[in-house]
Amino acid sequence: MLLVLAIYGCLALWAFFFLFIDRHFAVDTCLRESAPSKSIDIIVAARDEEKSIPALLESIHDGNYPLDLLEVIVVDDHSQDDTVRSIQDWKERHPGLSVQVSSLPETAQGKKAALKHGLQRSKAEWVFFTDADCVLQSDTLVQCLTSLHRMDKSILFGTVDYLQGKSFLSKLLHLENLNTMAVTSAFFGAGKGIMANAANMMVHRSKCEDYKESLDARHPGGDDVFFAQQQQENEVIYFNLPEAAVRTHAPNTLLELLQQRVRWASKTSDYPSALPKLVAAIVFATSAIQILCLVFALLMPELAFVLLSYIGLKWLLEYSYQSRWFRSMGTRLSAGHSFVLSMTYPFLVTIVGLASLSRQSFSWKKRTYRSSGGEYRSVS
Repeated sequence: MLLVLAIYGCLALWAFFFLFIDRHFAVDTCLRESAPSKSIDIIVAARDEEKSIPALLESIHDGNYPLDLLEVIVVDDHSQDDTVRSIQDWKERHPGLSVQVSSLPETAQGKKAALKHGLQRSKAEWVFFTDADCVLQSDTLVQCLTSLHRMDKSILFGTVDYLQGKSFLSKLLHLENLNTMAVTSAFFGAGKGIMANAANMMVHRSKCEDYKESLDARHPGGDDVFFAQQQQENEVIYFNLPEAAVRTHAPNTLLELLQQRVRWASKTSDYPSALPKLVAAIVFATSAIQILCLVFALLMPELAFVLLSYIGLKWLLEYSYQSRWFRSMGTRLSAGHSFVLSMTYPFLVTIVGLASLSRQSFSWKKRTYRSSGGEYRSVS
């Protein structure tokens, strides 16, 4: 009886969590403004991106923001391929866009060092950050800056969506990412930014020093999340507009997915706020309980109906909310895809959660990072 009460108490907490998301979730609308007049530097940290970065530069070049107000600052993080040459070749074919390329000195490495390096060379009033494997939409910069002006804010985080592939894994990850964007939007809407993605981030010059402080954190990643959690509600906005989203590629394999999520989860204990840790704990507990329900349903057939009912009710709850959220973001969620996502996602969360508890090591950009004294260091 206590087991059943605990399980359905967790389901009630899950329902409250979704109700909170639904109350604060919002999708923004396109904004119109007079011709752009503010200068923007676009800072990109790149490592082994010779195949990806031309598409990013192309998307910036073909966008609706005036090229004479833009400068792209690419910092190469000791690439082992022809990233720099790929950029130089692109520059020769597109002289209208100013692209500055520099390399990290031998004494520095990693994305955070590259971003610091880029900020030292930045002079524009606004700074836009994105990743080398992303592409911007034609109105991304215009809409982001217009939103900042309308709301009188100095920091903006925008949505980052996956480019949809043809594989079933790609489709599931697209749906899972939409849910992440809905959760992110809701917490920002409630004045509590707990998640963010610097692949679509715009910062006023006056806030760049604050951002540099997040680049000093002990974790090699997470500068965006640490920065978002440290900001006051009156300084930052989350811009949830599909037409202004930055797009990137989803992990191609399960191994890539696990490595990515272990890296993300490994920084949880370093969060400056208790709220994101609580949210992570709720998601992990709900996922682990679903797996336990499956196991106990096999071991205790007399409770199978009660235990499996938890799984069914949890799925119906998720589908009823997510179908509306996703529709407002331009994606139809079928019951079949929703059920598969609801059944598989708990396994991903549980595996990643248990793997990240050790805080020993993870791989990123062909480097292995290992924890030592609470700080991650590259060992290869």
